[in-house]
Amino acid sequence: MPFLIRIGTGPGSSHRVEALGVVAEAARMRHQGVCTREDMLRFRDDDEWSVEVTGHPQNWSVQASREAITTDTGLLLPLLDDPDPAVRIAAAYVLAAALDRAQDIRTALHSRLNTEDDPAVRAALVLAIAQLGGAHRHEPTVVWARDCWADPARPAEVRVSAALGWRC
Repeated sequence: MPFLIRIGTGPGSSHRVEALGVVAEAARMRHQGVCTREDMLRFRDDDEWSVEVTGHPQNWSVQASREAITTDTGLLLPLLDDPDPAVRIAAAYVLAAALDRAQDIRTALHSRLNTEDDPAVRAALVLAIAQLGGAHRHEPTVVWARDCWADPARPAEVRVSAALGWRC
């Protein structure tokens, strides 16, 4: 993971989005194609064991990936201001999987949301905030998401993403 994070954060890399995508996906449990409404934005509990194709417990590799993201949060946060919208989206998705530093990440995501002009990035930021709030059981995020989706002054992509986040 640290190697992939450095590819994703390196300004000279031509595969930043792809590398960040691998990091983000490795930090999430696989649902084997089955995803209920309750599962949409949450991580599995630690006692839900499954085995990867390598034969290793999936929880171990997900945990290791999330620890790497947490360790490298300082490298990832600046990507929220990257000129490339795809990098900003990928960074939000990666940061939502961090184990720690939730307050720092939440603050950065909200700050970027307040200045973001790309609708797809706004949607990704709202979903990342919701996922981070759910993973860390942050009740104010639930209230924020409910208020966002109910606010007719908010852009449609923010309202829809907030509704999904609040519901899940």
